[in-house]
Amino acid sequence: MLGDRCEDKAALEFSREAKSRSGGATGVLLPQAFQGEWIDNLRSFMVLEAAGMTTATMTDRTVTSSRVVSDPPVAWRAESTALAAGDPTFELRNLVARTLGVRVQSTVELAQDSPDFGSQLLNVMGKALAHEIDRVGLIGTGVANQPTGIVKTSGINSVSAIGTPSSFSPLVNGVQKLLENNVPLEIAERNAIMSPRTWGSLENLTATDNQPLMRPNSLDRMAFRPTNSIPNDLGTGTDESLAIMGDFRELVLGVRMEATVEALRLQSYADNLLLEFVGLTRVDFMVRRPASFVVLEGITA
Repeated sequence: MLGDRCEDKAALEFSREAKSRSGGATGVLLPQAFQGEWIDNLRSFMVLEAAGMTTATMTDRTVTSSRVVSDPPVAWRAESTALAAGDPTFELRNLVARTLGVRVQSTVELAQDSPDFGSQLLNVMGKALAHEIDRVGLIGTGVANQPTGIVKTSGINSVSAIGTPSSFSPLVNGVQKLLENNVPLEIAERNAIMSPRTWGSLENLTATDNQPLMRPNSLDRMAFRPTNSIPNDLGTGTDESLAIMGDFRELVLGVRMEATVEALRLQSYADNLLLEFVGLTRVDFMVRRPASFVVLEGITA
């Protein structure tokens, strides 16, 4: 179901009804208290969640939805005259559940004796999964079994060849692009996702008196959201980065199976008393309205 944004509570209830995280056959049970915390923590680690991404529950492996290709044309008409037909406004798009997994090991002694092992395990695995889900949601290529992210979606706006930022002009230009594509100002000026290097460059901007450079009014309320999910080795010189702005409600994370973790006894248990912990989730991304996003390209510092 891909209508309005699904609340976290609904997705969490779906997960609890359909899946279990405890591996009773292993001799190590992850505390039930961590069941809801695991899913909530994973989402809390995601920069896309903070930016307002939409989450939708996938009731099957493949879910068909639609996305906006272009805004519909409007025209005044005289009585008894036909309305001019425009290009197709919508197109079909499939969300296909793709599996993302992480695998870690621990000694039996550590798993049994450490009182906070469960929370540490879920914390480190949750961060690893969240980082990768963020990455593909932002810059996923759509190949090698990964979803297609915002940057690789056709129809996205761009501001190119920024170089080393010396002012906030690239961000203002990004807001302008969004306004020109009918994104409301209060949304266009809300979020900018970037690498920590870009964040540092912007925060370190100074005026001629060596005081911190004031943001323009249009950027006063903008959250600069740094994430290591955006690299600094893009472009022909392998030293470029990018920033993404827009209405992140138009980015849909389809969730077929909420994140789960299982404790397993494999050959490593018999050999070295090592337990294997496997965390996985099945998701896909879709940009419902590409024109609602702009990518600031070619940032070199």
